[in-house]
Amino acid sequence: MRKPFANIVYVALVAVLVIWACDKADAKGLQGDANCDSMTTSVDALLVLQYEAGMTEEPKCGAEADLNRDAVIDSTDAQGILSLVAFGIEGLFEDNRPRV
Repeated sequence: MRKPFANIVYVALVAVLVIWACDKADAKGLQGDANCDSMTTSVDALLVLQYEAGMTEEPKCGAEADLNRDAVIDSTDAQGILSLVAFGIEGLFEDNRPRV
């Protein structure tokens, strides 16, 4: 039988771990999710292309839309998003260069 103090410590530890995990997930965001709907779809690529063409404002989740992290949201990011959606290819870019 557990002691009451051990139960309190266990519950506190679990709570801290859950809060930490949620914080890490929120900070990272979902790769390619330009509209912040918690899914990466072809709609995200469309939003990126519309933004580059000057048809819309910057996507709500610009950091996630900038897939290659070059500080520019453009058609290269849209291509990466479509590859991610179609083929499940994650980590498409490394050091701001497409993988070869």
